[in-house]
Amino acid sequence: MLFVNSPNRGETLTVQAQGTQARSICCVAYSPMDNLPKEVTLDILSRLPVESVLDCKLVCKAWRDSLQFRADNFFADLHLQSQHGLQLMQPQEQHKQFLGHESIHDFPNAEPMSFFGVDRHAFYYAEYHTGGEIIDEKQPNYQAKRMNLKFPDAVHGFVGSCNGLICLSVNSKYKNIVYGYDGDQIGYKYSDEPSYVCNPITREYVNLPRVSIDEKKSKHGVYIVRGFGYYRPTNEYKVVRITYFGNTNYPPYKGKVEVYTLGSDSGWRSAGEVNYLLLSSFYSPSVCVDGALHWFQKGLSKIVVFDLGVEEFYLYPSPAGITGKAKLCVIKGFLCVLDICLCPDLWFLEKNEKTGSWRIVFSTQCIDNTTNILTITERDEIILGSLGKVILYNLKTRTSTVFADEKWIGRSWWLPHSHFNSFVSLNALGESSVMTFLD
Repeated sequence: MLFVNSPNRGETLTVQAQGTQARSICCVAYSPMDNLPKEVTLDILSRLPVESVLDCKLVCKAWRDSLQFRADNFFADLHLQSQHGLQLMQPQEQHKQFLGHESIHDFPNAEPMSFFGVDRHAFYYAEYHTGGEIIDEKQPNYQAKRMNLKFPDAVHGFVGSCNGLICLSVNSKYKNIVYGYDGDQIGYKYSDEPSYVCNPITREYVNLPRVSIDEKKSKHGVYIVRGFGYYRPTNEYKVVRITYFGNTNYPPYKGKVEVYTLGSDSGWRSAGEVNYLLLSSFYSPSVCVDGALHWFQKGLSKIVVFDLGVEEFYLYPSPAGITGKAKLCVIKGFLCVLDICLCPDLWFLEKNEKTGSWRIVFSTQCIDNTTNILTITERDEIILGSLGKVILYNLKTRTSTVFADEKWIGRSWWLPHSHFNSFVSLNALGESSVMTFLD
């Protein structure tokens, strides 16, 4: 007679025939996933949300070893393509797909819409799910989380977000002096400079070298313009810093352009000068579309574009007749202008390479100059980021609902921005001075 115990996977199996000494062997239970090639397993895992992938790392050693996001970018790239394929399409492919819809809010959403805010040392993240019908109105189709991110210096501003990487700014030691039109100094504030690039999911961050300016140049004022973007053909993430000196009320303008390429190990390098005065503020940061950064030129008549590939500037015409409170935004991968007037208009750029024409997508009275349009859903809803809250506005019923407020987004003066989580690793990109947030 043979006696056998019933162990779980990985436990010891005891076998003993009657009248003989018991013998132990390792039990390995059969799992269909064990026989799959690694590439197939990773392809399956790449289709899961970020939080589910993190749970999968705890399943077994093989999966934990396969999902080492800092070793290389293979799974990170695969996950981006599976979860956010729209953002990684070539621009011409996006445009062809977009042309099949009558308006920008008809464009389908294949993924949750995600937003974040930062309150000095805390990262707040929310997702809004639009797919499927809402069965129970008491169960909201969104979720919010908080992560502690303890930067060495308190974060003061937002620069940009690309593929899960976020660039943030802190106050520099240089004053941006405000001049009256008679040339007299009437006040000042400290200029923000791009200081950190981080990924809250991999918990990595890079502390960028600070700007250093000669005292003679800085005593009349320093104005710093910031930008962060991704150039897909070379898989490069670039931080841009443009520094102006003195009174910027009148031309001629001369901005010193510097670029920091993540993983290049070359630090800040010169990229020439720009003769336009670029506008950048807390409420209206630069935006990145199709591998190029965009800002308004002073006066708003033109949009200044910095191509991250060739690192050159060129101009777009702005929509005709926009007011002085217009701001740039990106909706579903496309450049838009939000004109904050008595009845705010959203303009969408229909473009072909470096030429384009503008048309109004909609007009609404639900927006003010402290509000960002984060996205538009396929249910004719606008998701707005306002100070300390995220608002859902229905274009058909003209009603609004606050679905996240300062309880999760932090202090009421922080403005939410569009973002999605990813596994893009700063170590894998080649950064040599990557640090890790402590829990």
